[in-house]
Amino acid sequence: MSSCDGEPPIVSNHSRGVAVDVTLMQDERTIDMGTEINDLTIRAWHLSSGLTQKQKTNRHTLLAIMTIAGFSPIESEWWHYELPNSVNRFEIFDSIGEN
Repeated sequence: MSSCDGEPPIVSNHSRGVAVDVTLMQDERTIDMGTEINDLTIRAWHLSSGLTQKQKTNRHTLLAIMTIAGFSPIESEWWHYELPNSVNRFEIFDSIGEN
C-alpha cells in the first residue's frame, strides 16, 4: 500500500488500533446510511446533501453513539471514528518490545 504521491504510508490510525470503521445493524442487516462504507464520494460526508431524512437520522444516531463513547468522527467519512488526540497520545514503535 502506498500514498498517492508514491511515498510509503505513515502508520494509519486503523493499524495502530485507535480507529474503527463502523455502521449500524438491525436484525443482522446493515441499516441504510446513504452510501456503503469506503465510498469516498461527497455523499459519504456526514452532512452530505441528497440523503433521505431516514439516512440523515441513521448517520446522526451513529454519530451520537460514537461520540458519547468517546470517539471523534472525521467529516468526510460517516463510518470512520477514532480516539481523540491519538496521534499525540500513543507512541509508534518500529518493532515489538521496543521502548
